Amino acid sequence: MQGLHNAVLNGDTITLPAGTFTWRTRVNLTKAVTLRGAGVGATIIRDAVQGGNLISWTLAAGRSSRLTGIEFQNGGRTSYHNGVVTVTGSNTNGSRFRMDHCKWDENVNGSPLFDTVIGVVDHNRFIRRTGEDGHAFWVFGSHWNGSGAGDGSWSAPTNFGSSQFLFFEDNTFTSTHPSYLISLCDAYDGARFVLRHNTITGFTFQNHGTESSGRRRGTRATEFYNNYCDGRNLNQFVGGSRSGSQVIHHNTCVNFWSGGTWNLQNYRSYAAFPVFGGADGTNPWDVNDPIVYFTGTAAQNSSGTTVTVSGNPNWTTNRWVGYVVRRTTNLCNVTNANTFGLIVGNTSNTLTWIPNAFTELSALSICAGDSVEIRKVIWAMDMPGRARGSLLANVFNPPVPRGWNDQVTQPVYAWNNGSMHLVTNLPNIHEGEHYHHNTPMPGYTPYIYPHPLTGNGGAAAGRYTPAAVTLNK
Repeated sequence: MQGLHNAVLNGDTITLPAGTFTWRTRVNLTKAVTLRGAGVGATIIRDAVQGGNLISWTLAAGRSSRLTGIEFQNGGRTSYHNGVVTVTGSNTNGSRFRMDHCKWDENVNGSPLFDTVIGVVDHNRFIRRTGEDGHAFWVFGSHWNGSGAGDGSWSAPTNFGSSQFLFFEDNTFTSTHPSYLISLCDAYDGARFVLRHNTITGFTFQNHGTESSGRRRGTRATEFYNNYCDGRNLNQFVGGSRSGSQVIHHNTCVNFWSGGTWNLQNYRSYAAFPVFGGADGTNPWDVNDPIVYFTGTAAQNSSGTTVTVSGNPNWTTNRWVGYVVRRTTNLCNVTNANTFGLIVGNTSNTLTWIPNAFTELSALSICAGDSVEIRKVIWAMDMPGRARGSLLANVFNPPVPRGWNDQVTQPVYAWNNGSMHLVTNLPNIHEGEHYHHNTPMPGYTPYIYPHPLTGNGGAAAGRYTPAAVTLNK
């Protein structure tokens, strides 16, 4: 296969006949070709690669490429790989990609990955089971505008309703796990993608924020509409988001508890992570209220996630919900723990914060006599409902740019989703500010459906006359 690819020209078609092929070494594709099988159940590629990708496809500038008519099965890969088929493109060089009429079998030990790909994934069947390999696909935007880690995607306009996304449409996604919903997808590095007109059974939509992936930024923008989602009465979560902007509309959601929910989350609000830290009210990556609302000392060691302060501040109950408590001394020499917590309740002289379960750091703990203060974060970096911002330096620990905190508000909008509703367990994510329920996004129009690439025959011929090249069994 590799030698055949090396011999063809941009615009050619490589045809795989009916049969089962076990591939033990990676195939590197760098040309604008159509890789065509005889159809699902007829042409089967079994993945027996033990390290790295089965197919690594770098899209050719100014041209379209296509993957069609192939069923992918496990051929003996012993460990899960994120990106069994990896497609890498660009939003600036005119490359386009279509994957259609393929099947991803549940026993493939990994998922496909699309990085900065503009195009469409349509009329495929994805069958998954459980655990890490439950993802049907991954999406990155690490090369957006030529900048790494998703920085270029975050600094650029969103352009909802445009062609500048990877579209997943008219696919069937099926989970075979009998007991709980598994993650349909994962995404970060400024990913931008659209799911529309799909049938989704036994999955929940998920992505990463700017947190546990370290230097890599969270998902930038997604659209989710006209999908049929069946929760199989296993849970309430149709989906969720940990960063960026979303539009969610006209979905049919059945067999979810309480009609279904879409959860908005921001882990940095209550946990510190490498590179960008946590939203503690003083972090320069966030927009912080400069006021220190309270300073005092702990009357005794914190109990669980609650501390009693000295004196009698006589606070109104739950006055500080959504604010941040910071420990500014460390009398007990606490190590490997957060120094702040997001307040979820208070009495006249106690503060209670949310537990931390998402980093190697334990939740905030405070010793008797420790100094504490209360602060407020107005906007956390890259949180749900946030967009744009200055372009960061392409280094692992970037300096805070001059004029930072110039991100803008772009709330999450959801409408016409039946009884499915947006929710959050964080008191600093506010309806009417960070998200709008049952409210269409002003000025938004979805991109043309079906996607134009589904009707143009796939790979463009370019200046050559396409040749059909058959790989014999």
